[in-house]
Amino acid sequence: MMFKDPSNAEIERFITLDAVGAQIDGGFAEYAVLPQKTIFKIPDYLPLDLAAMVEPAAVSFQSIKDANVKEGDTVVIYGAGPVGLFAVLGAKTAGASNIVVVDLLESRLDKATELGATHIFNAKDVNPVEEIRKLFPDGADVAIEAAGVESTFNQAIQSTKIRGTMMVVSFHTQSIQLSVPFSLLFSGVKLMGSVGYSNETYNEIIELLASKDFPAQSIITSKIDIDNIAKQGFEALINDKSQAKILVKLSGAH
Repeated sequence: MMFKDPSNAEIERFITLDAVGAQIDGGFAEYAVLPQKTIFKIPDYLPLDLAAMVEPAAVSFQSIKDANVKEGDTVVIYGAGPVGLFAVLGAKTAGASNIVVVDLLESRLDKATELGATHIFNAKDVNPVEEIRKLFPDGADVAIEAAGVESTFNQAIQSTKIRGTMMVVSFHTQSIQLSVPFSLLFSGVKLMGSVGYSNETYNEIIELLASKDFPAQSIITSKIDIDNIAKQGFEALINDKSQAKILVKLSGAH
């Protein structure tokens, strides 16, 4: 992210979303000129395919930090895409005792289990809120909403205990309906949002990815050449929901 003052990233990340490849052109350019203060050094022992995972992992881990997940907590994660899967690793790293993941695809739920989820629910087959409340009658300490749809937004609130935290980390592209009395006033749930990451979190992720105990490799579902990015990249992500993270191989990558 292109912060004016990287040392103030904890605040500035909520003010600007400027990033190369998003608001700023050049994400797939052969060369790019960037301010030195926005550059992070990647260790020689960190493979480039894992280095490409630093950004999405940092987003998820920052949301876990912002939600103040601590040892022994019960965490519910709605959505098992890349951000949700990295949230599983983030909750595990923070010491959560129970990590519940809800999604619509068995392949993604299987991956969540592989990464450390203790319970999984397919929302096509069961009412996830009811199942979560059976396991944890008071609700979860923290719910992470990483799916970006109205149903999971409301279900995440309903899965959270009184004075617990529901953290939104997904980008909602459509407006949603929310019952303020039911979902906020009488639920007692703290509703928060997290976007971006601090420099500290980014550097922590670089070190975690370089360790052999951090199984991020399994989140990569495809590797493609840049010439095929439209069909095998963007279209694949839209049409094939089993995809998690598709990496684009660039010149010099290994």
